[in-house]
Amino acid sequence: MATHIDEQTLDRLQSLTHIHLSDAEKEDMKQSLDAIIGMLDQLQDVDVTDVEALEHPVSGHIMRLGGEKPEEVETDPVAILHNVRHRMVNNAVKIKSMIEGE
Repeated sequence: MATHIDEQTLDRLQSLTHIHLSDAEKEDMKQSLDAIIGMLDQLQDVDVTDVEALEHPVSGHIMRLGGEKPEEVETDPVAILHNVRHRMVNNAVKIKSMIEGE
């Protein structure tokens, strides 16, 4: 397996995530990240030329499984929040928790 994560990259990741790893944990983390990147590299090699996308991030349409017609997806933020219990706090949307006890 090719090594993708070097010591400098791992140190940078530790700094960005505010985690501190022992030397043994660093080695385990490098192996885990290398395995993940290796899997992503394998996905890059998959030929998806004839595969139709189920959802397109730009079109605003969703293709349902089972061959149904695409339907329009609401993109207006005001309309999206119309049926959601929320309030504005410091110019941010605060949505009421749906979990009991919160």
